[in-house]
Amino acid sequence: PLRSKNIRAMVSCCRRSKGARRLQLFAASRKSNLERALQDEARAMLKEAEAAATDANSPADLHPQCLKDFDRCRYEVGEKVFAQGAGAASGDIEAERQRFAEHFGAECTSCSNAAIRVISGLASQTSMAHLGAVSFSGPHSYALPGGFVKATFSLKRGSSSSFSSACSSKDLCLSLKRSAKGFGSFSLPDGEVHECHPSSLVWQSADVRLAATEEGISVSVLDVQEAMTFCFPNQLAVVHDGLELHFRSPPAGFGWASMCGSRLRAALAWPLRATLGGIAAALCARQKKKEKTKGE
Repeated sequence: PLRSKNIRAMVSCCRRSKGARRLQLFAASRKSNLERALQDEARAMLKEAEAAATDANSPADLHPQCLKDFDRCRYEVGEKVFAQGAGAASGDIEAERQRFAEHFGAECTSCSNAAIRVISGLASQTSMAHLGAVSFSGPHSYALPGGFVKATFSLKRGSSSSFSSACSSKDLCLSLKRSAKGFGSFSLPDGEVHECHPSSLVWQSADVRLAATEEGISVSVLDVQEAMTFCFPNQLAVVHDGLELHFRSPPAGFGWASMCGSRLRAALAWPLRATLGGIAAALCARQKKKEKTKGE
């Protein structure tokens, strides 16, 4: 853990550290790498869809991975929410899966059957794996215990999405969110496991514009963000390769506090309080020392 009495020195040190350089490299290439990966997936999925083409007048089949992820993840299709586990709780998961497929197809009403299969393929753990791969805080660097990572997919028509200014009425906006909180340990690539405070968290998100063209589905990544806070059981921030694992990237985004909610604000607040508390204690001790010396 790192307790610094000099914030400027701490920031300067972190910027020069190996961990900070890695974070900067991820931040610089995160958006373009994700867009390239998802566009390649879209091309591959389109070839598969064309090879398995069905009657254009028949209902579109969703991608198998999307159907598999249904009920394992949270899906928001238009204004309809399909909560994780709700299908199984209903007692008839197959009927709920069929209802999900119908809503998905209705949201993509202007798309061909092949395009719907591609879009549904991107609205799956396939894209979530790419999001984790392009993020500094992804599972390739910091693995978490099973059951704590939650995935959310949101598909809306461009005109009704939060990025309506960047999308036409024919476009679709796919939002990906990967988050984890409440876990009590994490492991590094070498397999070493470390205990951590349950207020630790990892959060990654991406907003993607999908446009149907004559060549297939055009993928444009509009925004990618990530945040992480790892702290030891004593609530001091974990430092790895010289970087304090308590950051958001990019550091200034749109509506970060409102987007993440009060729990994230609370989790991000304690390291700052701890640092300021340490500085205040140091200043108080220094003042007392001066007074003592003056009195003597």
